[in-house]
Amino acid sequence: MARNICQEEKEYDEKLRRVVMTFSGLSAKTLGLITTLKHVYDRESNRPDYDDNKLIQIVHRLKPQFTKEEIESKWKIYGEYLRGEKELPEQK
Repeated sequence: MARNICQEEKEYDEKLRRVVMTFSGLSAKTLGLITTLKHVYDRESNRPDYDDNKLIQIVHRLKPQFTKEEIESKWKIYGEYLRGEKELPEQK
């Protein structure tokens, strides 16, 4: 049992380290956009009429300081991770 907990802690620490390394250089403004993308995706993705264009439109209404192009660019970069399709890359 203790070994399992230790292994789980190591895995959690590694995932946390990856998150910190991936996002630590980004501005608060960009982090706010990424978290909004994640929130809207989680809320909207189960709807039958969901598509990425709708996601971008909703996020743009919530974050009008970003252009649709900026939002789409961040979605292309981080979408696989935010959808849970891909893990963050290992950092060296």
